[in-house]
Amino acid sequence: MKLAILVLIVASALLFAGCTGSAPQAPPAPPSGQAQMPAKNNTVSPPPAPPAQLPENSTPAGNETYVAPPANVPDTCTVGFQMDASNVYLVKVDTESAKPLTVRCPNGKMAELKGSLYVCTQLDIDSPVVAYLGGSECGRASFQRSAYEKKGSSKIYCTMSLSHTRITAGETSEVTIQTSTGDKEVTLTYNCGNETKTQKRAGLVTDGSICKFSTPGTYEVDAKIDGETCDSKVIEVFANAHECFVLQDTFGFAKLGSSYVYTARVAGRGYNGQDELRYRCYGSQTNVLVSAIPNSADFTTGIECRSIEGPMPENSVTVTVGNDNCGSIAVPAAQ
Repeated sequence: MKLAILVLIVASALLFAGCTGSAPQAPPAPPSGQAQMPAKNNTVSPPPAPPAQLPENSTPAGNETYVAPPANVPDTCTVGFQMDASNVYLVKVDTESAKPLTVRCPNGKMAELKGSLYVCTQLDIDSPVVAYLGGSECGRASFQRSAYEKKGSSKIYCTMSLSHTRITAGETSEVTIQTSTGDKEVTLTYNCGNETKTQKRAGLVTDGSICKFSTPGTYEVDAKIDGETCDSKVIEVFANAHECFVLQDTFGFAKLGSSYVYTARVAGRGYNGQDELRYRCYGSQTNVLVSAIPNSADFTTGIECRSIEGPMPENSVTVTVGNDNCGSIAVPAAQ
């Protein structure tokens, strides 16, 4: 009996050791025809890295094209100068900005825009020209006559002249352009009325064309060497050969003691020096030769009627130059 119990104890110990030391058994296979579930992966993956930043104007791999955002146009400008054949100093401002552009002259007055250029009556004084974009300064420059007169000292340059800078529609002006290019052959282009002229030039050449301008307006004749502007001039084309006006915004009246004084200003252009400016008031005739008026080719001058006889009837003084009626002096409403 004791022997039987000992045998059972030894058998139990051996059975326990076999259970703890053997490898785990695989789970039973699923029945035939049933899909087997994949083993679960407990490994944690890191989040994907963000795409690399593309440099400006680069193209990524694949079929997609990277388009860089448009760059902002800077509010900058370049101020330059030129002078036409009638000694009018011109200001040229280059800018890519679409903001409103204004120019202040050295004398503090705002420049007048004619075509694409700005006109200042006084440039060669000790003060700069200042350009503004949208009211903010974008550039400035001081005019130096000596620098202008030395224009053309570079190896390749051109200078332009016009036989007439103020003409009547349908008339002509001769455009003459001198180019110096050394040994290089260049292409010269310039506008000639409604045409564009093109020439091949090399060395020192002076040539030009007679250009007809048919439409009234202000035009810039622009000469270019290989596409770059080398000189330009302004020409004004008028509808009539000569004309005059009584400037209505200049009417004036004053009572000086017992005298009645009426004043106005008259503008005229294109008249012969022997033509006369004429008007008659209070029985007194006034005749003035155009040649005696300052800047007679394009003048503005004052006229005056003075009398102690009493107020002047409305529009009673007619002003003429040559055979042209310029208008009448109108009496101001309040006297």
